[in-house]
Amino acid sequence: MHQLLILLLLGATLLGPAPLHAQDVAGSRDPDGLPRMPVYKIEAYEVDEQGSYLFDLDENQSKTIEGKKTYIEYTLKAGATPPTKSEIFTYYFKKVEEIGGTVPFEDLNDNMATLHYQRGGKQKWCALSIFDEGATVTLTLIEP
Repeated sequence: MHQLLILLLLGATLLGPAPLHAQDVAGSRDPDGLPRMPVYKIEAYEVDEQGSYLFDLDENQSKTIEGKKTYIEYTLKAGATPPTKSEIFTYYFKKVEEIGGTVPFEDLNDNMATLHYQRGGKQKWCALSIFDEGATVTLTLIEP
């Protein structure tokens, strides 16, 4: 029994700790400065070096931004309870404000918002969308 315990501990030490986001799609990661809520995993992750996206700036104005485009789709981890839409918006609004960014547009009825911030000297635009009562959250980022 003592030898089995030693072998188990040795094996765990050699393998190291489990990755923080073990359920994520391979090669994916959260955007710099905008970590996800802990109940989510990355279900889809796409990067396009030459992309564009039409961001809402207010109720009557939008702007197409071109640059490196990253799309991240978060879904709930198994057994997790979805946060409310209000909790999701509050979480991301607080995170972007903590890094000196702004929320130029929000439409809580349509479950979407535009976030704008800088990270590592680079400007970032982010479209936040909530689907299925919080079961899915997407971020579409453009780095001009």
